[in-house]
Amino acid sequence: MSVKQPTVKARSQIAKDSNTPLDTLAALASDENKYVRQLVAKNIKTSPEILTLLSLDESKNVRAGVAGNPSTSAKTLTILSKDDDESVRAGVARNPGTPAETLVALSEDEEAMVRRQVSENPKTLTAFSKDKDPSVRESVGRNGNTPVEILTALSQDNEARVRQSVAANRYNTSVEILTALSKDMDPSVRESVGGNEKTPIEILIALSNDDNEGVRRGVAINRNTPEELLAVLSQDDEPGVRHWAAGNSSISVETLVALSTFEDSGVRSAVAGNPSTPLETLVALSKDEEMWVRKAVAYNRNTPPEILIALSNDKDEDVIEAVAYNRNTPPEILDTLSRSNQATSEPSDGDDAFYYPKRHQASTRKIAHKKAPVKKKPTRDNDK
Repeated sequence: MSVKQPTVKARSQIAKDSNTPLDTLAALASDENKYVRQLVAKNIKTSPEILTLLSLDESKNVRAGVAGNPSTSAKTLTILSKDDDESVRAGVARNPGTPAETLVALSEDEEAMVRRQVSENPKTLTAFSKDKDPSVRESVGRNGNTPVEILTALSQDNEARVRQSVAANRYNTSVEILTALSKDMDPSVRESVGGNEKTPIEILIALSNDDNEGVRRGVAINRNTPEELLAVLSQDDEPGVRHWAAGNSSISVETLVALSTFEDSGVRSAVAGNPSTPLETLVALSKDEEMWVRKAVAYNRNTPPEILIALSNDKDEDVIEAVAYNRNTPPEILDTLSRSNQATSEPSDGDDAFYYPKRHQASTRKIAHKKAPVKKKPTRDNDK
């Protein structure tokens, strides 16, 4: 019996795996599927020579992948900086390997998105902290390389979105800045302070009583929020706050067990996806009547093989696909799933994302034992 050619999803996993051999990446660089070629273009282990060839691809998404890859040569980056597509130029603008003279040219690009990406490049932060476009100043505020002096100035910006970006910066924003921004009139700013892991405990306690749901949600997301405070937030009147508190890996095991039988299926889903949830609770949640709960168990990186094997026979295809993405799934189950018709569709941008919360998204896993794709002459759509 002949073995089927690996699906697009399987080839995609191989294309983005940093351990994939160079000769395999070279073969996938000419794959008929532009999504696969795009992943090769983004792979930091792809050689400069292959990236140069991909920089000529008809797909703007492939060229954008090359533009953002730190392994791309300076010569190729300079050429791509003049690409007709703004997303390609933006990739060049944020690439740490882009020559200074190329960044200077891009700093005058007609598209704000490109100038915004230039502002995130460490070479140009000071100048762009005073850009007339607030989106550019916002990017400077978020940049982990922005010095505290610039962040202090931006924390007093007239635009809330700029102050919010400073509040969200987990690298160089000081405790003094966070303390001041915790009293900002705009709730989005206070929410980012609540979510910042550098925010002092006493500020988190104060923000957990904020009238705004988003602010309390920010505290619930924060991994440095004390477990006793998370227990309180898990009983919040607003579902979004409860869900994020239940999904926080810092919440106590006792609270997780109690929440696993909560009436709100969103809370049970968050518990099911929490890496701190104990085994016996995962076993119970793997049999939950709600598909989203079982799917979260299947994505959980700590779910053991025996539960994943059981879930591989789930009645819902979304749960089965989640099993295929879990690195704990036994190879023989992956092989069975790859041969079935359960997961043969081309992946979209959201295919590997659990709906809630983001940090519970599982890492994808390549199927190494599949045969290499048969080379075909590409028949590509021009998506410029």
